[in-house]
Amino acid sequence: MAPNLKAVILDRDGTLIVEKNYLRRVGDVNLIPGAARALASLRRAGYTLIIATNQSGVARGYLKEKKLRAINRKLSRELAARGATISAVYYCPHPVDGKCGCRKPATGMIEAARKRFGFDPKRSFCVGDKITDVEFGHNAGMKSALVLSGYGAEELADIRRDAARATRKSRPDFAARDIGEAVEWILSQKK
Repeated sequence: MAPNLKAVILDRDGTLIVEKNYLRRVGDVNLIPGAARALASLRRAGYTLIIATNQSGVARGYLKEKKLRAINRKLSRELAARGATISAVYYCPHPVDGKCGCRKPATGMIEAARKRFGFDPKRSFCVGDKITDVEFGHNAGMKSALVLSGYGAEELADIRRDAARATRKSRPDFAARDIGEAVEWILSQKK
């Protein structure tokens, strides 16, 4: 592993694109305002950008993996056209109770990305709109930001309501209004 490499692992729905509750159509991919600009600034700062997304809609029969890959390609093309090239997209198509090693907060997708890209988790970050995204990053030894877009505001309220049950791994290192503010925080960190 090359210790100088750094990455940002990004959730997809509610973090980069508008949450659609089981997005099924390529035409429904809508970037969150400012997402591409924010990711382009991470690329310029030397971060490898990787999307890691739970997609149980495949197991539920809402869409086929072929359609999921087409959705991911469209998102990647839209971001690349704006200077925010995504190096890889990983997804877990398994059911919520599937007990697989790739469904967040398990670290299978991060481990696959580390094997391929060789980034240092201590210099890397995870960003998403759910507590499972926060735990995903923490489980891999990364700092995690929770964006309040998508399900993030509701998830943060749940943590605050039940603080006694929240573990260190479920508490975000930073809560951001959106991906733009999360990226500002990442860029302010001395890594």
